[in-house]
Amino acid sequence: MPEELQAEAARRREEMIERMAEADDDLAERYLDGEALSPEELRAALRRATLANKAVPVLCGTALRNKGVQLLLDAVIDYCRRHWMCHL
Repeated sequence: MPEELQAEAARRREEMIERMAEADDDLAERYLDGEALSPEELRAALRRATLANKAVPVLCGTALRNKGVQLLLDAVIDYCRRHWMCHL
């Protein structure tokens, strides 16, 4: 990332974490206590918010150059699928 964009990226990341905390009570409590939140915890909170229709993940990419396609597919699995049992 270019150096001139790093401060903006850090500010936007903090804003994203604040928004996630607004949608998740457990995350909000830890965030307000000043605890560091791991990427795994943020992904889990985003998944809960997505399944509860409180958030919509947005990803960028291009199929033409095959950029971001795998990230999009991974996001569908991580954030959108529900667990269910199949009986054969």
